[in-house]
Amino acid sequence: MLTIRDMVHSSATGITEKIRYTLPFFDRHAWICYMNPLKTGGIEVCFMKGRDLAGISPLLDQKDRKLVAGITITSTEDLESFEAFHVVLTEAIRLDELNRK
Repeated sequence: MLTIRDMVHSSATGITEKIRYTLPFFDRHAWICYMNPLKTGGIEVCFMKGRDLAGISPLLDQKDRKLVAGITITSTEDLESFEAFHVVLTEAIRLDELNRK
């Protein structure tokens, strides 16, 4: 979980982290994403504007949610998920910046 946290913090200036609903949330101008530990192991990084990010990566899963979509990362060796996470995170930050204006 620390590696993902580091990736989020280093992806743009001004990102803050706060515990909400017992989960770490990351925001800049608005909520960008949060980390949800899974009972089966690993974590799901959930993006608040997941619906808008849906076409970015096939690993982004909305499940039955209307707005939020996430990427499940089961281990630090899961390079495909890490690469998808980085691409989606970059786009989520870009959307956050666009919606600020």
